[in-house]
Amino acid sequence: MLQKTNIAISDIQIIIKNIDEFLFNIKSESMLLDKIINHISGGKHLRPLLVISSARSLGFNNEDILLQCACIVEYIHIASLLHDDVIDEAKKRRGKDSINSVYGNRVAIMSGDYLYSLAYNKILDIDIDIAKEISKAAYNLALGEILEIENVSKIIDQEKYFDIIYKKTASLIESSCTSGCLLTKNTSEVEHFRQYGLNLGLAFQIKDDLMDYTNTDIGKDNYNDIQEGKITLPLILALNKDPRLEYHIVEYFKTKQDEHKNYCIASCIEYGFEEAFDIAKQKAQLAKQHIQHLKDSIYKDILMFLADYSVSREK
Repeated sequence: MLQKTNIAISDIQIIIKNIDEFLFNIKSESMLLDKIINHISGGKHLRPLLVISSARSLGFNNEDILLQCACIVEYIHIASLLHDDVIDEAKKRRGKDSINSVYGNRVAIMSGDYLYSLAYNKILDIDIDIAKEISKAAYNLALGEILEIENVSKIIDQEKYFDIIYKKTASLIESSCTSGCLLTKNTSEVEHFRQYGLNLGLAFQIKDDLMDYTNTDIGKDNYNDIQEGKITLPLILALNKDPRLEYHIVEYFKTKQDEHKNYCIASCIEYGFEEAFDIAKQKAQLAKQHIQHLKDSIYKDILMFLADYSVSREK
């Protein structure tokens, strides 16, 4: 198993290098845009990795089409990050100064709009069904952002939480896997890859929300969620076990006093952290079950590894 994991990691590094080269070689008519793409590029490249590994696990090997489709998904993701950082007034992204903090909100928003437009323009040349799939994910991304804003400083339940994180995060991961499958025209596998991506995406976001309550360097500020009025799964679960927690959440949202915030953080870690982590691991395991039947290959190994990585990662 360890040998398979090491081989998968090695192959992932090669794929990421190819994705980076493809991203950097696409030039716009604006030097500023090129600088921005260069600045924000990097990161895990999870979504383009999923496009490529999903397609290749089913035998698709048209390298040019694969890289184009993978980078289109990454453009959508980067555009959403640019807009997110403006909404959240974020100062850091991927361990670097955010675009909005360097160039201002106007440039960040217009750069995001450009990348969305670029993605839609390019995907129409590849496949209309994939274009529909990715545009649906972009729609969900925007709706997820609105729902999150609508519920700021409100105590939400698990159903609302999972609806928000599906739309905001899991939908594009789901569409990345589904798009890779659609490239192969293997319609019998579409639902398996859709469910793999959906559950991987949920596991990934739950882990993100857990890392926000740690002191780990995750490339952005810790305890952002509670400070921004966002109720995430570990806090929701802690509410079921700590009768005093709701009072401190409400008071923190009203007063922003550290004593209430510190209580919320401590309660979340004591009462909600482990249960939320168990749910994340269940989602990752469910994702793996949906591709267990695939023919053995390095790309199946990568997909299995990414499901495990979604909950084992530290940033």
